[in-house]
Amino acid sequence: MINQVGAVSLQATLNCEEFASAHTATTFYDIKSFVGMAWRPAGEPICCEIYSTGKANLPGSTCERELYDSFARMLPELLRFSSAARLLHLVPTELQSAHRAKIAPTTPQAVRTSANAKAGGSASASLWDGWLNADDPDHNDCSESADDGDYADEEEEQEDDTLDLAAYF
Repeated sequence: MINQVGAVSLQATLNCEEFASAHTATTFYDIKSFVGMAWRPAGEPICCEIYSTGKANLPGSTCERELYDSFARMLPELLRFSSAARLLHLVPTELQSAHRAKIAPTTPQAVRTSANAKAGGSASASLWDGWLNADDPDHNDCSESADDGDYADEEEEQEDDTLDLAAYF
């Protein structure tokens, strides 16, 4: 294997400009030439090519475990500069400090969510709680497709096709 590329979504928006300002040595962000941001922290095998929408590609790993481990160390810093910063208290401290920049986010959203978390505001019970938009029927349950498809029927059809092909040989 030469390379693997992961694709993820923070299910939150990211302030690319502020993130790039805090990580000047490891981030490329030029709104005129690329609508997203590229971040490769020192010592990580992967790069994070991320957009302000929170959707990202993670190229550079050569095995799946390497991809997961690297992204786990990068995720807390991405969250810190996102609209989901309130979830940081659910991430272990050692992961939060892996790539933490000394500069704190200053956007009103990041400051508000940080202050709310410190003041004991409403917090999710799980890291993944609150990431999905309950008002958006296409994005409120990752286990369902947008057309309410039944995967069991699709699997049965695939099995039938496989059996038909097996009889062919």
